[in-house]
Amino acid sequence: MTESMKGKSIIVTGAASGMGRGVAQLLTERGANVAIVDPAGKGLAETKEILQKIGGEIIAEPISVTDLEAVHRLISQVQSAWGGIDGLVHCGAILRYAGSLETDLETWREVIEVNLTGTFIVGHAVANSMVASNRKGAIVNIASVAAVIGLPNLAAYSASKGGVAALSRSMAVELLPHGIRVNYICPGFVESGMTEDILEEEGARERMRKGTATGDICSPRDIAEACAFLLNEQTGGYIVGNGLMVDSGVTIQ
Repeated sequence: MTESMKGKSIIVTGAASGMGRGVAQLLTERGANVAIVDPAGKGLAETKEILQKIGGEIIAEPISVTDLEAVHRLISQVQSAWGGIDGLVHCGAILRYAGSLETDLETWREVIEVNLTGTFIVGHAVANSMVASNRKGAIVNIASVAAVIGLPNLAAYSASKGGVAALSRSMAVELLPHGIRVNYICPGFVESGMTEDILEEEGARERMRKGTATGDICSPRDIAEACAFLLNEQTGGYIVGNGLMVDSGVTIQ
């Protein structure tokens, strides 16, 4: 498995920290050419430095997944550098804590725009590029356990991730005839940039652990391993339109 993705060209969004950085690192270790995307320029530069030390070719663009023109420029850059795109792992997202009674329209729109519309923008651009160049491959979107179970204080986030799951299933049906497999992952509690502030609160880590069946919290590497499994034709070739729960058993509690 050391170079199981050798020569593949993969785009990873949300790569400035957490899950996105973990995915980009694992794919680079396994031989892929990786294009990393995140509006957080400082974190993205740190990720790029980590990846360059591993080796392989890296493209880094500090852009938002909601910027249609910037996304299309990225697609053109990847095509020019590597001849085409073989896959996408879409991790880019934001988290705003507020329940359905407290969420205002501005917050709602912000979360939906980044998490759901951003997934569409990037996935639409990547898929069209792959189809136009007759390039087979795979797309993995990051949803959440919040897409399938009720969690408090996550109204907009839960809705956005439920939309990501539904969009992924629709894309899976439409893109399979073109040789493109689409799946999505539903992480549970993960140590990432999104959760670092929460985990620093007294007792938060223990509360999260008690909410899992395994008694532990996922790491970005755990999510990365699942993404690599789904991207790889040899391991995930017969998995299509699936929502893989990588959640330490949160959803079976």
